[in-house]
Amino acid sequence: MSNADVRVTSGNFVAAKPLGIIDGVDYLYTGEVRGIDTDSIRAKLDAHEIVLIPPLGYSVTGETFNLGAGALAAKLAVALQADKLIYLMEGGSLKDGEGELVSQMTQLQAEAQLKTMTEGEGADYYYLRHAVDASAGGVDRVHLIERNIEGAILQELFTRDGVGTMISGVAYDVIRKAEVGDIAGILELIVPLEKQGILVARSREKLELEIEHFTVMLRDGVIVGTGALYPFAGEAAAELACLAVHPDYHNHGRGEE
Repeated sequence: MSNADVRVTSGNFVAAKPLGIIDGVDYLYTGEVRGIDTDSIRAKLDAHEIVLIPPLGYSVTGETFNLGAGALAAKLAVALQADKLIYLMEGGSLKDGEGELVSQMTQLQAEAQLKTMTEGEGADYYYLRHAVDASAGGVDRVHLIERNIEGAILQELFTRDGVGTMISGVAYDVIRKAEVGDIAGILELIVPLEKQGILVARSREKLELEIEHFTVMLRDGVIVGTGALYPFAGEAAAELACLAVHPDYHNHGRGEE
C-alpha cells in the first residue's frame, strides 16, 4: 500500500425506524431501514472513495438503531443497482442433500429452496433469504461464500466455477442454437479431439455452412459443450455428430444433457 491514495469514508447514509414491539417483545434500539441516501453514496463512489457503511441507522430525531447487516446489505445493493452482492458467511455456501456444494442457483430455484427451510436453520436461511430479496430487486448476482476459505473472494470471482454459491437472476448455464459468432469457441473444443482422431476434422468454412445444425452449451458466457444434429430427409431419424464437452466439465452429465 506504499504511496497508495485510498480513501475510506463513512457517514449517516442510512435512515432507520424502530422495529417496535413484536409478539409482546420490545426491540428497543433494534431498527429497520427507512431509507438510503443513494445520491450521497454515489457521490463518494464517483470520487473514488470506498464507502464503509456499518449496520447502524439514524432516525429523524437523532436516535441510533442497530440494523441487521444481511438485510442492510441487500437493501443497499438494490438501492445502488449493484452488479454483485457478496456475503462472507460462517459455514458459507449451500449444500445439496448429499452434502455437495450447490455452486449456482437461479432466483426461482433459490426461492423454491427457501420454502423448504426454516429460520431454525440459521445462517443458511438468513443469508439465502436476503440473497433472494437482492436478486428480486435487480442485483444480477449474489454470492454466498465460506469466509474461512483461503482467498475465497478471489477464487469465487476469478474462476469459472467458484468456491461458493452464486444466485443469479438468469441461468448460469445456457443451451441454445449455435450462431456464426460461436465458431471460434466450437473450434477450441473440437480441434484437440480432431488431432487425436476422436472427431472427424471440420474446416471453419464447413462449420459456417452447417452452423444451423449445431447447439452450444455456455457457462457464464463461455462455450463448454457442443453437438450437432443432422436430420435424415423424409425419416423420423437423425445423426448426432461432433459431440464435445470441455475437459473441465467431463463426468457431470453435460454431454447427456
